Amino acid sequence: QFQPGTTTEVSEALQQLDPALLAGLIIDLRNNPGGVLEEAVAFCSLFLKKGERIVSTRNLRETDADSQTQDSAGTGPWFDLPLVILIDGNSASASETVSAALRDHRRAVLVGEQSYGKWTVQGVFNLDTSDTPAMLKLTTDFFFPPTGDRLTYDESGLPNGLLPDVVIASTEEERFALYDAWSEKFYTELADPSAEWTPGEVATAAEIPGGGVDEALVEALKLLEDKDRYRQLLEVPVLNPRSPR
Repeated sequence: QFQPGTTTEVSEALQQLDPALLAGLIIDLRNNPGGVLEEAVAFCSLFLKKGERIVSTRNLRETDADSQTQDSAGTGPWFDLPLVILIDGNSASASETVSAALRDHRRAVLVGEQSYGKWTVQGVFNLDTSDTPAMLKLTTDFFFPPTGDRLTYDESGLPNGLLPDVVIASTEEERFALYDAWSEKFYTELADPSAEWTPGEVATAAEIPGGGVDEALVEALKLLEDKDRYRQLLEVPVLNPRSPR
């Protein structure tokens, strides 16, 4: 999830790799419910040049004066690294911010299933007027990607889920099985403080621990090997014109 420190962890992990041997990066945001918007912006700055628009927010009063934009700080240095992002119906909020921004700037191809469609921002307010102080989490803003190339809109003209460039359908049971299998593998490795990157083979990279194959990951690996198809997918026309809202 996109919590404070996520971007630093990703940057440090990438710096352990030899750039000359790095053909591309697969960012798996399946089952990722999001997190802190500012962390999503910082994450995008690793891959987008300085000044490129990442997200704009607009409060529920819908006045231009209340609109805010956030652009890439251009921290890099992976501005040319091919990216494939895996998404599904449980990819939401900050995950969608990252996916949409990198897709709109022709920096990533999306593979998987339509994302959840949570394009709202919550503010937290302290309620200190009683003997039992509480906090209120209130939806205050909508957020919008730079252009919304792969974005759908609802009947009210508000942003909905992202459609992938390559659809790999799965059942809810298959999604949870994938999540459980990969999570167990990753957390087991993270539990070992001496663990380092373990080289693997492309032919076996998508094999699911416990048996089976991750079809979305297979497709992502193929795209990083087929540079022509990767570039063709990046240039696919806008799915829907941006909503006037």
